[in-house]
Amino acid sequence: MNNKVVPRVLLAVVLATLGPAAGAAQYLVIGSGGPEYTTPQETVEALEEELLPTFDALMKLEAAKKIVGGGMPVGDRSFAFILEAASNDEADRLLRDLPAWGLLKWDIKPLQSFQARAEKERSIVDTLMKKVTEPAPDPVPAQTPPAPAAAPAPMPPNPPAQLAPLTPPPPPAAPAQVEAAIAL
Repeated sequence: MNNKVVPRVLLAVVLATLGPAAGAAQYLVIGSGGPEYTTPQETVEALEEELLPTFDALMKLEAAKKIVGGGMPVGDRSFAFILEAASNDEADRLLRDLPAWGLLKWDIKPLQSFQARAEKERSIVDTLMKKVTEPAPDPVPAQTPPAPAAAPAPMPPNPPAQLAPLTPPPPPAAPAQVEAAIAL
């Protein structure tokens, strides 16, 4: 992670604790970069015509409570501050009016208050806790489809005509009938 990013993020967190004025939004603003000057004369001109007037403009915004904290990271060529504005349009206008607006790369992020974010997170926790603590509904037993009817047993092929079934034999004769038949 870029070591310049961490202090900027920490600065944003500390400054955001101040809270916005009623009806105002807060923006983390970081202006960085800028042209490289090759001669001392170019450097003096840039400082006198753009950079020093930008410091003056930023101090006026700070006195008017439009900038609620910020400054320049030590040893870095950038600005970092919290801007308060009633709308995105006002924030845009205030930043574009800075003399160094066209010279620097600007990174502007709307901020959410700690209180608003904590309320949102609490709402999420409440919703999730309800899901965790409520008993699970009884599962509806799945209706199993009826088993398919058993296929009828295959029929044996018709026997050939010469093997026609025999008539059942007569019941066995009683012993008295046997003796009578022998006597005949």
